[in-house]
Amino acid sequence: MGEGKSAELVGGEEWLYSSGWQSLFLPGGSRYRFIILFTSCMLTFGSYMVFDMPGTLEEPIEDALSIGTTKFGLFYSLYAWTNALFVILAGILIDRLNTRVGVLLFTLLILSGQSLFALGGTVKSYWVMCVGRFVFGSGGGSVTIAQYAIASQYFKGKELALAFGLTTMASRLGSVINFLFFASLEEATSLVFVLWLGTIMCVLSFISGLTFAWLDFRHERVMGLPKEMTNSRKVNFKDVKDFPITYWILDLICSAFYITIFAFIAIASGFFQDSYGLDADIAGIVAGIPYYMSIVLSPLTGKLIDRLGHRASLLIVGCALTLPTFLLFAFTDLYPAVSMVLLGFAYVISAGCIWPSVPLLVTQNQVGSATGIMTSIQMLGIGFANIGVGNIISSFSTEVTESVTDVDFGSDSDSDGFITYEDRTKGYQMAIYFFVIVGIIATVLAIILFVLDRSRGGVLENTTSKSRVVAAGKDKEEYEHVPSGSDSDSEHEGLIN
Repeated sequence: MGEGKSAELVGGEEWLYSSGWQSLFLPGGSRYRFIILFTSCMLTFGSYMVFDMPGTLEEPIEDALSIGTTKFGLFYSLYAWTNALFVILAGILIDRLNTRVGVLLFTLLILSGQSLFALGGTVKSYWVMCVGRFVFGSGGGSVTIAQYAIASQYFKGKELALAFGLTTMASRLGSVINFLFFASLEEATSLVFVLWLGTIMCVLSFISGLTFAWLDFRHERVMGLPKEMTNSRKVNFKDVKDFPITYWILDLICSAFYITIFAFIAIASGFFQDSYGLDADIAGIVAGIPYYMSIVLSPLTGKLIDRLGHRASLLIVGCALTLPTFLLFAFTDLYPAVSMVLLGFAYVISAGCIWPSVPLLVTQNQVGSATGIMTSIQMLGIGFANIGVGNIISSFSTEVTESVTDVDFGSDSDSDGFITYEDRTKGYQMAIYFFVIVGIIATVLAIILFVLDRSRGGVLENTTSKSRVVAAGKDKEEYEHVPSGSDSDSEHEGLIN
């Protein structure tokens, strides 16, 4: 924050400060912070809606392109692998330049990628759609890094976990809309219509990026650029080697845990149809239960974690909840919605602990790079898991031939009244065992993190405000450039928190 500066009027914006508008559009106030948070949340509303679109429209896409499960899985792997590379570059860009530049670039990549994907679907070109997912992936994960940097800049030391929770809620609202409506909408209209509708949703994300850039620029112009953000332009990448061991353990937990979420949800609809006999619409709805729960519970969980702390302890609980989820799938015939509710609790708890922990383990000028590295490791794991799970299902699936009578035989049946199809039940069963193993790994790593954190002062176990004090020892300049309890501190709380 500029020394001795107060929130002066920016030329031509006097109308913003008239009666009734001042508290909303005056930089430095808490309301202004939450307006910025709203625009940040909307950055991923459209992108998350179209990220899960291939899974919802798997059968129409495979039919339109005449491709099988392996080629279809490449849509998700391309997204994950490009994320693994570009999120690191995104973190560097944000730390070296500023968040505004990153947001505009990343939302433009999202829009361009989905446009190519829709174009490929229109002309029925598999490779154009692959290029589209590649471009989309380069922006999709990167814009999430920008969201974390925004939350850390404006909410660190206050409602940090709440800010992360609200961001997750908005993202998953997009996913839920996809799961609930896109399959039925495709049946009522066409595949091409739904793909281009997804592109329109990405336009909304780009508009949100433009709005954030304007708000953030005004904030910087009125309030001045704070010292810790100036330092962030000077980040030294050799500092990565000095990241604490707890940060690297958290990276591994993040990768393992999200494999049990995203890699499973990618196959969940087909699993429920083949193993439980659910129709496509119901299977898609059940598969989206963790996302529905995150919409409601993420902000509440975030607020609770801000007040109570215990991130490392809760992370053990979240990771451990994946085990009964997949064990129920493996050894019982219980309706799958029950297990998905357990997975939803695991998702809400663990996500609410993982991402807000990063700013507590590294300094402010390293948040972008640290989050980028974590997301890269996460996406590498998910990308390889998607391929591995697909191969497991294919390897253990069997071809079944059955006699059929009194039906109008199609292309899958022979002239003697027999029909051949692939039975994936065994393949899905083996995939579930794989997820049990990954869940065990995540839980063991979470226990190790808890022990290490306790031995290093318990930063993750403290409340947000106490963690801020503990962190002051490693980042004193960041936390002490505004005197505690001063008028300036309360007036400009929106910038440093």
